[in-house]
Amino acid sequence: MRLKFVALIMAALVMAPSGLWAQNAMQEKMAQVKEGIQANQAALKTYNYQQHTKIYYKGEEKSQKNYSVVTGPDGKPQKTSLDPPAPPAEDSGRGGRVKKHVVEKKVGDMKEYMEKAQKLIEQYVPPDPQKMQAAFSSGAAALAEAGPGMVKLTFSNYVVSGDSMIMVFNLESKKLSSLNVNSYLGNEKDAVRLVVTFAELPGGTNYMAMTDLTATAKSIEVKSTNDNYQKI
Repeated sequence: MRLKFVALIMAALVMAPSGLWAQNAMQEKMAQVKEGIQANQAALKTYNYQQHTKIYYKGEEKSQKNYSVVTGPDGKPQKTSLDPPAPPAEDSGRGGRVKKHVVEKKVGDMKEYMEKAQKLIEQYVPPDPQKMQAAFSSGAAALAEAGPGMVKLTFSNYVVSGDSMIMVFNLESKKLSSLNVNSYLGNEKDAVRLVVTFAELPGGTNYMAMTDLTATAKSIEVKSTNDNYQKI
């Protein structure tokens, strides 16, 4: 009995440091991810760039917008339209006015929905290192290897219950390689999905080259590309 008790104590002593080392290693990698994201966001604030956005409804392009963008003090994009003002519509009689009203209402509803979706997505991107650490500390985040020098971070219940944010980070270059968000507006049937593709500027700064936002329940897709980065 005494030998069995001693064996259990020895096993506990062996396992405890191993678990502690694993936890410390995960915390160290999380720190590297946070530092890399913070440094990259600081670098992005020194650029302005152009964004080109296309809105699709049931696969058909309905709108295209172009913006000049700078990153605000809060890390969020501040946009200025590059498009000329729309010309005044011609009066085509009562029937034309009714049709125009229907179209305008549909466009207005779509615009309102996309504004809500955009505000939701802005709570995920750019990633907030403080929110990431809070999620990690509370057990709502997991970290795993994703290849040589790469880690995958999975966040659950990050903004709303049942959501997920998955990112892959290159520990060597200290840059994000990919980011995917699965969330919803109002209820889980109103799903919103975001896929981000990253690229690198000549100076090494990472940026979101393309974003693809899909709202399946509304048959809406928004594709944006960012380019023409210039130092401020």
